[in-house]
Amino acid sequence: MSEDIVRETLTRLAEERPTIPGSNLGSLLRGIVDFRAYGGLAKMISEKYSDIYEMGYERGGHATFHSKLFAPTADAENTVSPWDAFVHFDLPYNLFLNEMDMSLAVAAKRDDAKLIEKVSKTEHRNIADEFLISRAFSEGELPIKTSLKNALAQDNYWPGWNRALRLNDSIYREWVSYRRSSIEALFLSRLAGLDLDEATKTKLLQSLSARPRPVKRTYLSPSKEVNRLKANHPDQLRTFLVGAIEQMPLADLLKLWIPVSAITELFDDRKSK
Repeated sequence: MSEDIVRETLTRLAEERPTIPGSNLGSLLRGIVDFRAYGGLAKMISEKYSDIYEMGYERGGHATFHSKLFAPTADAENTVSPWDAFVHFDLPYNLFLNEMDMSLAVAAKRDDAKLIEKVSKTEHRNIADEFLISRAFSEGELPIKTSLKNALAQDNYWPGWNRALRLNDSIYREWVSYRRSSIEALFLSRLAGLDLDEATKTKLLQSLSARPRPVKRTYLSPSKEVNRLKANHPDQLRTFLVGAIEQMPLADLLKLWIPVSAITELFDDRKSK
């Protein structure tokens, strides 16, 4: 039953938005399913719901999931940065060069601008491969190197790759810098075939690498999810909520609003027994 509810929830979310942060998705699924039993959220998605979501990484290595069901809209284009459109091969948006004013634009499709090809899956893997080969690992870091090598042997290497890098802050920072420089080099190679002067190339690179402008983001409301579960699965709502609370870290648990009387009554009742 819980698997059907998870699929229903993921399908609805995937149809509403092109991407969702892993932390947000995990918060919404806690209580419906214990994804730790699968080895984590990413592993559960890749094993059971790969027809709905594909895992990727945003800048800085933060996990995000890309929808396979989302239909591009003009409004959503404003929330996607040039960097994301160029880097994420599974986003339904592309990066274009507007030759009228030599600016970058994000859209699902444009006939009046030149398409800049995304970074491909193969190019992403090559960047990781080259980092592994070029970086000198000390004897103490060899276990991490082995983990990275094992991750690259997988079809979807991102989860294992990122997990291994997180074991060493120094290696992780080097990787983020190396990956960014490599992606910027790929972008410049895309521009090499165009008749652009160096000043224009530099300007476009700065536009690509600039942090995206703040946009109004709409976050999924856990209370809305509770109301939806209450309407569709009223008999299991208490089970879901208890499961979510059991998985909460202490810091989040201390922020949870529960009437004091409910806690004291439960305590007194158990004490009397």
